[in-house]
Amino acid sequence: MILPTSAHGAVRICSTPPGALIYVDDTIQGEAPQVVTLEAGRHRLHLEKPGFSPSTRDILVEADQELLVVEGLQDSAPPEIQLAPVPASAGPEDGLKISATATDNFGVVRLALFLDGQLVAEVREPFLRYNLDTRALQPGRHQLVLEAQDAVGNLSSEQGSFTLLVPTAQASATTTLPPTPTPSFTPTSLPSPSVTTTPKPAATEVSQKPVSVSWGEITIQTYAYEQALYTDPGRAGHPYPLLDRGRIGPPRPRVYKVLRVRNEYLELTLMPELGGRIYQCRFLPTGQELFYNNRVIKPSHWGPPEQGWWLAVGGMEFCLPVEEHGYLTAEPWIPEITRHPDGSATVSMSIEEHSRRIKARVDVTLRPNEGGFHLRSTLSNPDAEAKSLQYWINAMLSPGTHGVRPSLRFYYPTSRVIVHSRGDNALPDARSFMPWPTYDGRDLSHYANWRDWLGFFAPELSQPFTAVYDEESQLGIVRVFPLDVARGVKLFAFGLDFRDAQAYTDDGTQYVEMWGGWTPTFWDYGTLPPQASLSWEESWYVLSRCGGPVLATEDASLSIARATESMDVIIASPGEHRWTLRLTQGSQRIAQQDFAVRPDKPFRMRAALKSGNSAGQVTISVIDPTGRLILSYTV
Repeated sequence: MILPTSAHGAVRICSTPPGALIYVDDTIQGEAPQVVTLEAGRHRLHLEKPGFSPSTRDILVEADQELLVVEGLQDSAPPEIQLAPVPASAGPEDGLKISATATDNFGVVRLALFLDGQLVAEVREPFLRYNLDTRALQPGRHQLVLEAQDAVGNLSSEQGSFTLLVPTAQASATTTLPPTPTPSFTPTSLPSPSVTTTPKPAATEVSQKPVSVSWGEITIQTYAYEQALYTDPGRAGHPYPLLDRGRIGPPRPRVYKVLRVRNEYLELTLMPELGGRIYQCRFLPTGQELFYNNRVIKPSHWGPPEQGWWLAVGGMEFCLPVEEHGYLTAEPWIPEITRHPDGSATVSMSIEEHSRRIKARVDVTLRPNEGGFHLRSTLSNPDAEAKSLQYWINAMLSPGTHGVRPSLRFYYPTSRVIVHSRGDNALPDARSFMPWPTYDGRDLSHYANWRDWLGFFAPELSQPFTAVYDEESQLGIVRVFPLDVARGVKLFAFGLDFRDAQAYTDDGTQYVEMWGGWTPTFWDYGTLPPQASLSWEESWYVLSRCGGPVLATEDASLSIARATESMDVIIASPGEHRWTLRLTQGSQRIAQQDFAVRPDKPFRMRAALKSGNSAGQVTISVIDPTGRLILSYTV
């Protein structure tokens, strides 16, 4: 006989979008978001919402614990289009006014009008108004098709037609001829249309394809660490779980919910339920991946000393409120999806940190036709007293391969760094300054020269960027950030002779960590005043087949190789642009060229240099068509 238990736990259920109907063990519990009290044990959770695919999963409720469940529902309903009545016929001088509206449960991002199979108007909103000039059309029947797309790619269409009448003079001249069938005709050219909707761009400007956002699943081998977690706030000094290593079980397949955000060049995979991390960034033109993903999710002995463990997953994690990896990289963050009129999409992940009651929010934005993404970090203190904390972004990188290789190089524009920790005894001790990039004859910007682990801070950057680039895979990533706000810059790598890889992985692979944070080092804490917020935005973008940068801005990066009589210049950009390159040596312009660049096609040029002692320095400038200076570098 099984006796009923009185032990209960709470389940905080959130859905994206909100408002999903909640069923637990086939019993309705209301709409999300909601906190439901359940008996300890396993339960079947089912969420459904009109217009979205239902979701069902098993949950394990523990006594006297609160479980957070964030469930993303997949939009399955295409937009509905309402096409205003179109006259059955029109004369050549009449013109037609086309009016359409689209509605969707998650938002319409594109509405397009086709005439006889040719695109004539397109807007990035659910309303289209178009004045069709009929004077250039041939008499006969013409087909209209309205196509609508929602934010996750669901498509719908609505059709209409009209007959363009023969002009009066032409009709009277042909009344004695036998009747002929209505001609089938596709115009080869159309007059420039004008969309009456303002202030949106003219309809002749075909919109960029909007960024898509969709929910999916991935399966990862995961050590059974959750059964080994326990809480002891008195010992730890915080409410987050500690780890009993003796209770960790072997790895087993586990399914994780992920958000995929995609444009023409990038696919970002986000994992809100496991630290709100960006799990992977894939460069679509080559299929290469930028972030390291551990083949098995494994609890390591690293992390804040008072917590004593950290989950080795990979990707990009957001760390607070203390140094190292913080307390929250294995906690679930709540996601929110926003689509913008320009076709971009933002996934916002938020959490409230319980040891200091700091609210953190990370906005990840992907724009159409860009090979990079934008991060906005916001920290808020809702209380009446000041709060002391740290906040760091940690990108675990392995560009182009699973595991970094000796061909990796680091680009940190500084002449010295501060050692945080090191396993290579030939290097200075912790908290000591060290020349960068060359120390004792070793070029440490080249990973082939790293022997054992090293972590350092770079508080004296001359330019607000850092980058890594692998010369074999010809792939890298650059971070551009506001140095006056985000003063923390750190690099960590294991070194080729590192012997403790089993602490974090089962296959012996390595990665490097490129950090950025609010405070200059792990030894510094920032103070957030009462009821104050701190926010900044930074850009991360792919470097493909362009070499490592000597300079990077939000718009472009510059790589150079100078010889005695020539200079090779490579310009890369996360966007698609037409710019002008100018090279000046001394007071003389030695080269100028207009060029096009896009994320998968950097621009290359070799310029001849003047020789001799009076030749002078070379200044490289990139200017856009309005005269704005994109970047300038003198060597």
